[in-house]
Amino acid sequence: MYHLIFENYQDLKNNEDLPLQYAKEINLNMNRFMRDFENQSIINQIEQEKQEMKSQFNKISLPTFLIQGRILSSAERNLDSISKIIDAELKK
Repeated sequence: MYHLIFENYQDLKNNEDLPLQYAKEINLNMNRFMRDFENQSIINQIEQEKQEMKSQFNKISLPTFLIQGRILSSAERNLDSISKIIDAELKK
């Protein structure tokens, strides 16, 4: 399921029911899925992790690429830029 979500993460902005659709598509046990989906302790854990990410990186954006703790901008998310950044880090 996580493959579907990560492949189509931008679609989640416009369709919050997408995880439910994916769960049905891959024939998950919908009773268990809904029980977990609505479980307050799981919701709290997700919110806590989101807050930790926000405080650490000032925003949540998926996918996020980091090299040595540095968040790469969208302009740097290509093989040439990543190679140059890694080479520079290796020289340090």
